[in-house]
Amino acid sequence: MSLQNLDGVLKYYYATRDDDVVSDFYKPCLANSKHYYRGVGYFRSSVFKLMTDDLVRFCLEGGKITILTSTDVDPDDHKAALEGYNLSSFYGTLESMLDDETMEKPTKLLCAMIATGHLEIKIAVVPRGGIYHDKVGYFQDGENPANIVAFHGSGNETYTALRGESGNIETYNVIWDWHNSWTVHGEKWKEGLDNSISGNTDKFDVLDFSEIDEDFITSHDIKTDLAA
Repeated sequence: MSLQNLDGVLKYYYATRDDDVVSDFYKPCLANSKHYYRGVGYFRSSVFKLMTDDLVRFCLEGGKITILTSTDVDPDDHKAALEGYNLSSFYGTLESMLDDETMEKPTKLLCAMIATGHLEIKIAVVPRGGIYHDKVGYFQDGENPANIVAFHGSGNETYTALRGESGNIETYNVIWDWHNSWTVHGEKWKEGLDNSISGNTDKFDVLDFSEIDEDFITSHDIKTDLAA
Protein backbone atom coordinates (compact mmCIF):
# COMPACT_ATOMS: atom_id res chain seq x y z
CA MET A 1 0.00 0.00 0.00
CA SER A 2 1.71 3.15 -1.23
CA LEU A 3 0.48 6.49 -2.49
CA GLN A 4 3.15 6.27 -5.17
CA ASN A 5 0.92 3.64 -6.75
CA LEU A 6 -1.12 6.64 -7.88
CA ASP A 7 1.79 8.21 -9.75
CA GLY A 8 0.48 9.03 -13.21
CA VAL A 9 -3.10 8.65 -11.99
CA LEU A 10 -3.43 11.72 -9.78
CA LYS A 11 -4.26 15.05 -11.36
CA TYR A 12 -3.02 18.44 -10.22
CA TYR A 13 -6.49 19.94 -10.36
CA TYR A 14 -10.00 18.58 -9.82
CA ALA A 15 -13.29 20.41 -10.36
CA THR A 16 -16.62 18.93 -9.30
CA ARG A 17 -18.28 20.12 -12.51
CA ASP A 18 -15.86 17.99 -14.56
CA ASP A 19 -14.54 15.28 -12.20
CA ASP A 20 -15.93 12.76 -9.76
CA VAL A 21 -13.74 13.95 -6.89
CA VAL A 22 -14.78 11.11 -4.58
CA SER A 23 -14.15 8.29 -7.08
CA ASP A 24 -11.17 9.83 -8.84
CA PHE A 25 -9.34 11.31 -5.86
CA TYR A 26 -10.66 10.47 -2.38
CA LYS A 27 -11.20 6.75 -2.84
CA PRO A 28 -7.86 5.93 -4.51
CA CYS A 29 -6.01 7.97 -1.88
CA LEU A 30 -7.87 6.29 0.99
CA ALA A 31 -7.10 2.86 -0.49
CA ASN A 32 -3.38 3.64 -0.41
CA SER A 33 -3.18 5.56 2.88
CA LYS A 34 -2.84 4.93 6.59
CA HIS A 35 -3.84 8.42 7.73
CA TYR A 36 -6.04 11.18 6.37
CA TYR A 37 -5.70 14.66 7.89
CA ARG A 38 -8.29 17.30 7.10
CA GLY A 39 -8.75 20.93 8.14
CA VAL A 40 -12.08 22.31 7.05
CA GLY A 41 -14.62 24.97 7.91
CA TYR A 42 -17.59 22.62 7.84
CA PHE A 43 -17.69 18.88 8.44
CA ARG A 44 -20.86 16.76 8.27
CA SER A 45 -21.00 12.99 8.65
CA SER A 46 -23.33 12.99 5.62
CA VAL A 47 -20.17 12.99 3.49
CA PHE A 48 -19.66 9.37 4.59
CA LYS A 49 -22.64 8.37 2.42
CA LEU A 50 -20.42 8.94 -0.61
CA MET A 51 -17.72 6.48 0.44
CA THR A 52 -19.07 4.21 3.19
CA ASP A 53 -17.54 0.93 1.97
CA ASP A 54 -14.21 2.57 1.21
CA LEU A 55 -14.07 4.12 4.68
CA VAL A 56 -14.83 0.79 6.33
CA ARG A 57 -12.05 -0.89 4.33
CA PHE A 58 -9.70 1.97 5.22
CA CYS A 59 -10.46 1.46 8.91
CA LEU A 60 -10.11 -2.31 8.72
CA GLU A 61 -6.65 -1.81 7.23
CA GLY A 62 -5.71 0.24 10.28
CA GLY A 63 -6.38 3.68 8.82
CA LYS A 64 -7.17 6.77 10.89
CA ILE A 65 -8.78 10.11 10.07
CA THR A 66 -8.04 13.31 11.95
CA ILE A 67 -10.36 16.25 11.28
CA LEU A 68 -10.03 19.83 12.50
CA THR A 69 -13.18 21.85 11.95
CA SER A 70 -15.06 24.90 13.16
CA THR A 71 -17.55 25.30 15.98
CA ASP A 72 -20.38 24.93 13.45
CA VAL A 73 -21.19 21.32 14.33
CA ASP A 74 -24.33 19.38 13.50
CA PRO A 75 -26.06 18.39 16.78
CA ASP A 76 -26.70 14.87 15.48
CA ASP A 77 -23.01 14.46 14.67
CA HIS A 78 -22.15 15.76 18.13
CA LYS A 79 -24.48 13.24 19.74
CA ALA A 80 -23.06 10.38 17.66
CA ALA A 81 -19.50 11.41 18.45
CA LEU A 82 -20.12 11.50 22.18
CA GLU A 83 -21.74 8.08 21.93
CA GLY A 84 -18.62 6.88 20.16
CA TYR A 85 -16.35 8.18 22.90
CA ASN A 86 -18.53 6.50 25.53
CA LEU A 87 -18.44 3.20 23.63
CA SER A 88 -14.71 3.24 23.05
CA SER A 89 -13.98 0.91 25.96
CA PHE A 90 -16.67 -1.53 24.84
CA TYR A 91 -16.24 -1.93 21.09
CA GLY A 92 -12.85 -3.35 20.26
CA THR A 93 -13.19 -3.52 16.50
CA LEU A 94 -15.18 -1.88 13.76
CA GLU A 95 -16.49 -5.27 12.66
CA SER A 96 -18.45 -5.53 15.90
CA MET A 97 -20.77 -2.79 14.69
CA LEU A 98 -21.06 -3.68 11.02
CA ASP A 99 -24.03 -6.02 11.48
CA ASP A 100 -26.09 -3.16 12.86
CA GLU A 101 -28.74 -2.26 10.25
CA THR A 102 -28.44 1.40 11.19
CA MET A 103 -24.79 1.39 10.13
CA GLU A 104 -25.94 2.82 6.80
CA LYS A 105 -26.65 6.04 8.65
CA PRO A 106 -23.62 8.33 8.46
CA THR A 107 -23.93 9.29 12.11
CA LYS A 108 -23.70 5.61 13.05
CA LEU A 109 -20.51 5.23 11.03
CA LEU A 110 -19.11 8.34 12.70
CA CYS A 111 -19.92 6.82 16.09
CA ALA A 112 -18.30 3.49 15.16
CA MET A 113 -15.15 5.09 13.79
CA ILE A 114 -14.66 7.16 16.92
CA ALA A 115 -15.45 4.21 19.18
CA THR A 116 -12.79 2.10 17.48
CA GLY A 117 -10.13 4.81 17.38
CA HIS A 118 -10.25 5.38 13.62
CA LEU A 119 -11.63 8.92 13.74
CA GLU A 120 -10.48 11.89 15.79
CA ILE A 121 -12.27 15.22 15.56
CA LYS A 122 -10.90 18.48 16.90
CA ILE A 123 -12.64 21.84 17.11
CA ALA A 124 -10.96 25.18 16.43
CA VAL A 125 -12.41 27.92 18.62
CA VAL A 126 -11.57 31.28 17.07
CA PRO A 127 -11.93 34.38 19.27
CA ARG A 128 -14.02 37.45 18.54
CA GLY A 129 -16.77 35.63 16.67
CA GLY A 130 -14.70 34.25 13.80
CA ILE A 131 -14.57 30.63 12.69
CA TYR A 132 -11.89 28.29 11.41
CA HIS A 133 -12.50 28.30 7.66
CA ASP A 134 -9.49 26.69 6.02
CA LYS A 135 -9.91 23.97 3.34
CA VAL A 136 -6.78 21.83 3.36
CA GLY A 137 -5.91 18.17 3.75
CA TYR A 138 -3.41 15.43 3.09
CA PHE A 139 -3.19 11.67 2.81
CA GLN A 140 -0.20 9.80 4.23
CA ASP A 141 0.72 6.17 3.63
CA GLY A 142 2.55 3.69 5.85
CA GLU A 143 5.83 3.64 3.95
CA ASN A 144 9.12 4.59 5.63
CA PRO A 145 9.59 7.38 4.85
CA ALA A 146 5.88 8.08 4.31
CA ASN A 147 4.56 9.42 1.02
CA ILE A 148 2.11 12.33 1.14
CA VAL A 149 -0.57 13.66 -1.19
CA ALA A 150 -1.77 17.11 -0.14
CA PHE A 151 -4.57 19.30 -1.44
CA HIS A 152 -6.09 22.73 -0.97
CA GLY A 153 -9.35 23.98 -2.43
CA SER A 154 -12.78 25.44 -1.97
CA GLY A 155 -14.70 22.39 -0.77
CA ASN A 156 -15.82 21.56 2.73
CA GLU A 157 -16.06 17.98 4.01
CA THR A 158 -19.80 17.79 3.35
CA TYR A 159 -22.16 15.84 1.12
CA THR A 160 -23.10 18.77 -1.13
CA ALA A 161 -19.45 19.78 -1.60
CA LEU A 162 -18.38 16.36 -2.85
CA ARG A 163 -21.40 14.68 -4.44
CA GLY A 164 -20.71 16.20 -7.87
CA GLU A 165 -23.84 16.37 -10.01
CA SER A 166 -26.47 18.61 -8.38
CA GLY A 167 -23.94 19.50 -5.69
CA ASN A 168 -21.66 22.47 -5.24
CA ILE A 169 -19.13 23.70 -7.79
CA GLU A 170 -15.81 23.15 -6.01
CA THR A 171 -12.16 22.96 -7.04
CA TYR A 172 -9.13 21.18 -5.54
CA ASN A 173 -5.43 21.76 -6.17
CA VAL A 174 -3.30 18.65 -5.54
CA ILE A 175 0.43 17.96 -5.12
CA TRP A 176 2.48 15.04 -3.82
CA ASP A 177 5.75 15.07 -1.91
CA TRP A 178 7.76 13.20 -4.55
CA HIS A 179 7.00 15.98 -7.05
CA ASN A 180 9.72 18.57 -7.54
CA SER A 181 7.35 21.45 -6.71
CA TRP A 182 6.30 20.01 -3.33
CA THR A 183 8.25 22.61 -1.34
CA VAL A 184 6.54 25.46 -3.20
CA HIS A 185 3.12 24.90 -1.62
CA GLY A 186 2.30 21.31 -0.63
CA GLU A 187 4.83 21.28 2.19
CA LYS A 188 3.40 24.55 3.50
CA TRP A 189 -0.16 23.18 3.37
CA LYS A 190 0.92 20.17 5.41
CA GLU A 191 2.94 22.13 7.96
CA GLY A 192 0.14 24.66 8.44
CA LEU A 193 -2.42 21.93 9.05
CA ASP A 194 -0.09 20.03 11.40
CA ASN A 195 0.44 23.16 13.47
CA SER A 196 -3.30 23.87 13.59
CA ILE A 197 -4.24 20.33 14.62
CA SER A 198 -1.57 20.27 17.34
CA GLY A 199 -2.74 23.65 18.68
CA ASN A 200 0.64 25.15 17.88
CA THR A 201 -0.87 28.56 17.14
CA ASP A 202 -1.89 31.63 19.10
CA LYS A 203 -4.71 32.44 16.68
CA PHE A 204 -7.27 30.00 18.10
CA ASP A 205 -7.77 27.27 20.68
CA VAL A 206 -8.07 23.61 19.73
CA LEU A 207 -10.41 21.35 21.70
CA ASP A 208 -11.19 17.66 21.44
CA PHE A 209 -14.70 17.07 20.12
CA SER A 210 -15.67 15.44 23.41
CA GLU A 211 -15.01 18.75 25.18
CA ILE A 212 -17.79 20.55 23.30
CA ASP A 213 -21.04 20.26 25.26
CA GLU A 214 -24.58 20.22 23.94
CA ASP A 215 -25.41 23.69 25.24
CA PHE A 216 -22.50 25.09 23.25
CA ILE A 217 -23.80 23.42 20.08
CA THR A 218 -27.43 24.52 20.46
CA SER A 219 -26.45 28.07 21.40
CA HIS A 220 -25.00 28.52 17.91
CA ASP A 221 -28.34 27.83 16.16
CA ILE A 222 -26.77 25.08 14.11
CA LYS A 223 -28.87 23.36 11.43
CA THR A 224 -29.57 19.65 11.85
CA ASP A 225 -29.34 18.61 8.20
CA LEU A 226 -27.51 15.46 7.19
CA ALA A 227 -27.67 16.49 3.54
CA ALA A 228 -25.79 19.71 4.23
